[in-house]
Amino acid sequence: MRELDKFIAASDERIEKKQNFHMQQSDAEREETNKKSAEASMARSLAASIETELIAILKPRYRGAEAGDRGRIYFDIEGKTFYIICDPFLKDGEVLAGWFGVIRHGANEQLAMLQFRSESFQDDLLQGIRHTR
Repeated sequence: MRELDKFIAASDERIEKKQNFHMQQSDAEREETNKKSAEASMARSLAASIETELIAILKPRYRGAEAGDRGRIYFDIEGKTFYIICDPFLKDGEVLAGWFGVIRHGANEQLAMLQFRSESFQDDLLQGIRHTR
């Protein structure tokens, strides 16, 4: 255990700094930090779930929640706007799942629940896009 002591001490310092930083933030600053954290988490989750070339084609746009914990990923393909509502977004964690859908005539049409960590995420996403043609 003594080999780990310096790493544990460094971890304690990082956690304390983060907690002190959050305590000094206003509610608006905290919300903005959470929004940016959500956007980064969605980007990491999507990048880990699909091929780089597909990300380049989709050109995802990440939107952290204005209120609450849900963030959204938007992308346009073949004249259609698709979305993934990331639900739940775990604070200081990773996106695990999201409702996938398409926006038609200004309304959201949910198509499927996608699991970001599923081995079939990319195929499920592509099949959902395919079925909207």
